Amino acid sequence: MPCEVRGDLKCGSIDVPLDRVNPGAGSIPIAFYLHEHTDTSVPPAEPIFATPGGPGSGGLNVMEVALTIDTILAHHDIVAIDPRGTGQSGAIDCPDLQNGWANPRELQSAVSACGEQLGDAADRYGAGDIAMDVEALRRALGYDQIDYYAFSYGTVPEQAYAVRFPEHLHALVFDAGLVVTDPAHVWAWRLGLPRALIREVALMCRRAAACHVSDPAATVRWLVRRLVAEPLRGRVKRPGGRPLAVMVGEADVATLLQSVGTCVLCGQIDPAQFMNAAASFQRGDRQPLLRIADLHTSGPGDRARDPTDFSAGANIAAFCNDQDFVWDRMDPIPVRRSKLDAAEKALPKDAYSPFSLRGWRTLVSPGGCLTWPAPDRFEPAVPANAVFPDVPTLILAGDSDTIVPPEVVETLHDEFPNATFLTVAGAAHPVTGPAWGECAAELVGQLFDTLSVDDTSCSKTPE
Repeated sequence: MPCEVRGDLKCGSIDVPLDRVNPGAGSIPIAFYLHEHTDTSVPPAEPIFATPGGPGSGGLNVMEVALTIDTILAHHDIVAIDPRGTGQSGAIDCPDLQNGWANPRELQSAVSACGEQLGDAADRYGAGDIAMDVEALRRALGYDQIDYYAFSYGTVPEQAYAVRFPEHLHALVFDAGLVVTDPAHVWAWRLGLPRALIREVALMCRRAAACHVSDPAATVRWLVRRLVAEPLRGRVKRPGGRPLAVMVGEADVATLLQSVGTCVLCGQIDPAQFMNAAASFQRGDRQPLLRIADLHTSGPGDRARDPTDFSAGANIAAFCNDQDFVWDRMDPIPVRRSKLDAAEKALPKDAYSPFSLRGWRTLVSPGGCLTWPAPDRFEPAVPANAVFPDVPTLILAGDSDTIVPPEVVETLHDEFPNATFLTVAGAAHPVTGPAWGECAAELVGQLFDTLSVDDTSCSKTPE
């Protein structure tokens, strides 16, 4: 039936078991959005299924991105789902998470409360169950083989589907994707991310004519070290209002760096504006940086929103199921805490240089799932000894992506035997975002239509 939210889409839902091993646990609706191919003069090509990032976002999020890839609209149906626990698929509403938290202790309390609220269902919101929902929808819609596109965390259910249902895959595109198996805990700890942030922000500055900083990487390193030593404090006058107190610490500047020119769906800061403000602060003028911080940072309490728009509970439930930890899932919480503390002490002191270890932990919480309940029936995203399929695969990274930098994305290349990995110059997050030009869309269209990517020349020069 037509969607009320978008007239060019059809909407529907199917009911699937909440727990496929326990029919008595009831069912959950899986909502989906369908954009039909526009050229009806020839038989359609394989449909493109898509799962959104987050986790916690709904299918309209990824559909918005897919619809900008105009190379696929004529001959492919596009099907996007609200993963279980998001959107219209039984969105999880854990109030203490949804309303935000002020510190790691509050986060751990909110995570524990959410796990208790979900009870036995706490295990049922990971990528493995989502992959089985995608398969149920494929069968319900009557498709034989599908193409699969996802970006950011949506690539985790994509991998879960690929190892479970390879016979129904025609081709895969991973856009700014994450590896599922992470025994070194690189993603959980965000190891290497500070170095990538500095490199990418400096690169964006060098490409911007309005950026007047001779050594942007050195300037960013100076800025971080300055804020590690002492937070920046000052007052900013908003139009029509009284001056407000603003503080910028090292965690705040890390958040700002991740927002520099990087995200179509989550807002962005102009690279030249940020770098010029950092250089001004280095010369003694703090106001430009204070104004940027006032506009682009907010306290946790400001994050509250409708869980059908973004579910913080689904975010935690997915991460705590899918992510690798330094503890065992069955460990009691005190044992988990002890193992986490030992792992942190084992990190080199300069692991996040120029950020301090303590400051980086304020931004990144590898202990976010510390208080999540031990699973009753764990369903891994990728089962042990699973084989990744030999299907045509395109893995895209953006050289200006400060959310999932190319070093993280490239690790997917080792998993898929028939994969092409490309870094697209000037692209950020997701790589197919229209703000960065048409290159990624051309590459995606090449793969889905021909099962190969022959002309990659556009990836080498920013548009």
